[in-house]
Amino acid sequence: MARPKIARKSTIVDMTAMCDVAFLLLSFFILTTKPKPSEAVPISTPTSVETKFAPDKNVILISLNNEGHVYLSVGENADDRAKKESYA
Repeated sequence: MARPKIARKSTIVDMTAMCDVAFLLLSFFILTTKPKPSEAVPISTPTSVETKFAPDKNVILISLNNEGHVYLSVGENADDRAKKESYA
């Protein structure tokens, strides 16, 4: 005698509860974590030991005003440029 075949039924798993739990856990961990405090970065500033000064000849002076105009002055000597700028 042959065995009767049992009809297989597909199992349906409701994933709604699993999604709810996942989002609840995600929101819990997002709201309870503390961000890492920002740490100050140490900066080592260079120390100047150079006693050599910039030359006073063949120097260009660039000036800006409040209206956004750019002025460029070229002179042989830095003192000459300072005198010209004071009259302008």
